[in-house]
Amino acid sequence: MIKLKNIFNAFTQMTIADTKLSIDPWITNGIYHGSWHLDPKINIAHSKNFLKSTEYCIVSHIHEDHFDIAAIKQLSKKCKIILPNLWPNNIVSKRKLPGREIILVDLNEPYRLKDNIIITFIEPMNGQGHLINNKKPDNSDNIVLDTGILIESDDKKILLLCDNFPWDFKKLSLETKDNIKDCEMIFLPFNSFADDFPICFDNFSQSEKLKISTKRNNLRLEKITEFVNFFTPKYVIPYSSDFFIKGKRAKEFDTCHPDIYKSRHLFAKELSKHTRSNILAISNNQTIEVTKKLTHITGDYIENNFSQICENLFSNKPNEIHEPVNRETIDRLIHMSSVNMFDKMKKLNLKSSWSIQLELSDQENRIITIDPERKLTFEGINDSKYLRCIIDSGHLSALLNFKSHWDNERISYNLTWKRSINEYEPNINKAINFLHI
Repeated sequence: MIKLKNIFNAFTQMTIADTKLSIDPWITNGIYHGSWHLDPKINIAHSKNFLKSTEYCIVSHIHEDHFDIAAIKQLSKKCKIILPNLWPNNIVSKRKLPGREIILVDLNEPYRLKDNIIITFIEPMNGQGHLINNKKPDNSDNIVLDTGILIESDDKKILLLCDNFPWDFKKLSLETKDNIKDCEMIFLPFNSFADDFPICFDNFSQSEKLKISTKRNNLRLEKITEFVNFFTPKYVIPYSSDFFIKGKRAKEFDTCHPDIYKSRHLFAKELSKHTRSNILAISNNQTIEVTKKLTHITGDYIENNFSQICENLFSNKPNEIHEPVNRETIDRLIHMSSVNMFDKMKKLNLKSSWSIQLELSDQENRIITIDPERKLTFEGINDSKYLRCIIDSGHLSALLNFKSHWDNERISYNLTWKRSINEYEPNINKAINFLHI
C-alpha cells in the first residue's frame, strides 16, 4: 500500500510499505524575507514527527518553499537527502547542510531507493530551463530548477510535478512521455500566484490587476487541460500553489486573484469539465491510499477561508527592515553593480532598449537610471522605455551587495514596480538579476 498526505504547497508525506518519504518539506512561516506564510490549520508538530522518522527526503529544487532548512534539520542524521543534479543544487545544499548525506541524481535517470521504490527527476518543462549538470553556467542567476518527481513502486507510478508547470511538455523525450502515460495519479500546480506580476505593479488599477491575473491563470488552465488529456492519468490532484502573503499586499493578494484559483475544490470542479481523468481535491487533513485494486481518500475535505487569512496577515509594517544607506554608498554600489550587469549582458547577448530605474523612496524620491545601450548610470528620468523599481536604500543595498537576490525579493511581494508600457521585456528582466556586485 502507498499512503500520501499533502501537508501544504508541495510538502507531501508518503509511506510505501514501511518506508517513509518526505517530499519538498516546508514548515516555516515567513520565508522569502518574511512574506510567505502557511495555512494556519497545519499541524506543525505532526509534520516534525513525520520528518524525524523519514528515511528519504526528496527535494525537487532548492527554493525555500520546497527546501526549508528548518524542516530539513528535523530529519534524522540517517535520512538520505536526494536532489536533482542541477547547479546550484549541489553547491547550496552542501553549504547549508554540512555533514549531511546528499545524493545528486541526474535528470530523467531512474534511481532505486529500495527494491520496491524507484524515483526519477523529470526535467523542467519550461522553455527557459537550462539543463546543466553540476557546472556553474555563465547565466547562473537565471536557471530554471523546477523539476518533477516520478515515484514508482510495484506496478504503480505517481508523478508529483511540484512547481514544474507543463508549458513545454511535448518536448519531453519519448521515454519520459511513455513513463508518464502509465501514471496512476499526477499532482500538478494549479495557479500562478508565485509571481509579483501584476499585484506589485502599481501602474495598474485593482480591476486591471484582477483582469490580468484571470487571463494568466486561464491560460494555465488551458495548458493543464492539454497536459492531462495527453497523458490521461487515472487521477489528477491540484496542489503546490498554496501560500499566503503577509504585509501591505496581503489584501490585494486576495482581491486581485480569481476565486477558482484560490481553491483546490473549485479548480478541481472546473478542470473536471474539460478532462476524462478523475480530478481530486484534497486538503491537509486527508490521506490518499493506493492499493493494487483501488484508490480512496480518508478524512473530510476542509476548505480554508482564503479572504479571512489574507485579512489577518495584512499589515502596513514592512516584512523586513534594513538600515538606510547614504547616497554615496548607493552611488558606489550602483556603479559596481551596473558594470557587472553590463558584462553579463554582453556575454549572454542580452540587448534591450529598455532602461532600469531605481526610485529611492527614502531619498527624496531620487531616481537613478541605468541605460544598457549607453552603458552608463545617471540621475533623473529619460524618455526611453523603462522598468522601474520603487525601493528603500536599505533593501537596495542588500540586493546590490548580493546579500539578497532579485528573484527572491520579487516573489516576496516586497518590491513595488512600474513600467512605461504594459509589455514584458524579457532581456531587461533577465538583466536585472545580475545587478549586484
